[in-house]
Amino acid sequence: MEQNEEKTVVSNTESEKDTLLKRMKPKLLKDILLYVSLALVIVAISLSAFFLKPSSENSHVEIKYGNTLLYDPNDGSKKTAIAFPSSGEKRITFTNEDGSKYLGEGNAFSFIDGSITLTIYSDKSIQIKEEDVFCQDHLCSHMGRIYSSYTPVVCLPNHFSAMIVADGLPDYDA
Repeated sequence: MEQNEEKTVVSNTESEKDTLLKRMKPKLLKDILLYVSLALVIVAISLSAFFLKPSSENSHVEIKYGNTLLYDPNDGSKKTAIAFPSSGEKRITFTNEDGSKYLGEGNAFSFIDGSITLTIYSDKSIQIKEEDVFCQDHLCSHMGRIYSSYTPVVCLPNHFSAMIVADGLPDYDA
């Protein structure tokens, strides 16, 4: 008699498992579909962000010390709109000694360690590299290369900022 009870107990638990599995099967399928569709959305957003970068064809770079627009030391025309190089990269360095040249008589830069350098690339991006700025945090160099218009690179301890400015309407991230 005990064997029959064990069999019924075993068969009851097996039937409960079967019932539970039958109920869970559609839920598992829904979960898998949800995860797959979520992964596809994430991949689509990532690919569109990578391939559809904002266009900066007609743009230039503006560099500021405080509120003063600076110009490229190698440009004799003293235009504050700094053009991107046609190939490679261009490095623009400002030093404490050159302050009066850009800011007027009696005014000078007060960069930590005396200088700061901005790198401008032909692919329409800008960057401050870690070795080109001397401060404790190096937050401006950790931003990496900036491709978007109106996104500034800012070094607060040095009162220095640089930004890509579009000649036309502003670019918006997709």
